[in-house]
Amino acid sequence: MDSYSSPRIGANNLFRYALIFLLVASLVSVAVSAQGPNRKVCRSKKKMHFLLHQHFEALKKTVNGTLVVVLVDAKGLGDTERFSGGIDPYVVIKYKSHELNSTVAKGAGSKPVWNEKFSFRVQYPDNTGANGYKLILKIMDKDSFTADDFIGETVIYVDDLLALGVEKGKAEMRPTKYRVVASDKSYNGEIRVALSFVPLR
Repeated sequence: MDSYSSPRIGANNLFRYALIFLLVASLVSVAVSAQGPNRKVCRSKKKMHFLLHQHFEALKKTVNGTLVVVLVDAKGLGDTERFSGGIDPYVVIKYKSHELNSTVAKGAGSKPVWNEKFSFRVQYPDNTGANGYKLILKIMDKDSFTADDFIGETVIYVDDLLALGVEKGKAEMRPTKYRVVASDKSYNGEIRVALSFVPLR
């Protein structure tokens, strides 16, 4: 199964590195001060703290951008229509409080193809932490006369993708397969998705 991997540089780690940097700088500052009073040293200390403060504030700054989700296809989806024969799958894509629906792959059964693109406005970082940056893809079976049936879902964490996009100006992830998990936590097929994130400058 394909998987996405990149350096772990999410929001939590950025803050952690900044705090470590500030701590080290403070220790250096104390060591320098121990050498005796000196106007040049004091000016250097003030400049160092000013630059560190600017660096830390920059790390906290929220960046707005567009997260693009390309819903490619799926296969091996479990059949919820035991007697009518065949399912009509569609996908509900959720990022935080925003939801978008794909078209219904009428009569596609266990191998639907969508090739559809969806866009979400994203703020990064925010106060939700790394686990808050995720896409939830809920695969459903469209029914005409009864409630739509739940086939399964996939969760895609995008913290690393967003952080990389902020750092590089753009981040992309090629079409990748993800397991579809049924309500009883069993394997129920796989879905293929591509992602990209572009910050607004």
